[in-house]
Amino acid sequence: MQVAFISECQVFAGILSKAIGSRFPSVRFEHFQNPDDFLANLPIEFPAIVFKLTDQEKFDSKVSKVKERNPSAQVIGLMLGKSYKTLKGREKFFDYIFTDSEIEDKLNLFISHELKIKPESNKNLEIESLKRKYIHLHPLKSLCFSLILQGKTAAEIALEMNKSVRTIEKYIIYLRQYFAVTKKKDLIEIGRQIQA
Repeated sequence: MQVAFISECQVFAGILSKAIGSRFPSVRFEHFQNPDDFLANLPIEFPAIVFKLTDQEKFDSKVSKVKERNPSAQVIGLMLGKSYKTLKGREKFFDYIFTDSEIEDKLNLFISHELKIKPESNKNLEIESLKRKYIHLHPLKSLCFSLILQGKTAAEIALEMNKSVRTIEKYIIYLRQYFAVTKKKDLIEIGRQIQA
């Protein structure tokens, strides 16, 4: 599987490509410095395109052009150290947006799904289903979920995410419904299974 990796930081692209490539030897990453470089040197059609998102990029035109050239590609945005508000209205350009601490885990899960790696048992099938659900979580709810797994309270999460406690409580209710559990401890157990 060929994956285009568009990032101005070659070191970041190299580290992430190496980490994922060691787990999935059939995956090959091709690095492009920026969207213009990608569009100018497009040798093949890629099934997946990964963007490291920066404030300097003109998302609307450049991502649209990339998608035009690769209409069947899954487009993934990686957001580091930024508020999701930076991308307000632009999420429509991406199939997935992964943030900070979840990037490697979610890319691994995405590639595992794309390569159709089969689980070995019903328990594994259930866990794979949870992992697919986790990939599709909205970045804010995903961040909330990861903070819950770190043992933080709703008040601590609210402070860290710069949201009200009530908003965080709504996120937690949403997460319990999304993963079909009634208790916070069950949500934590699901998180452990996903991360295993």
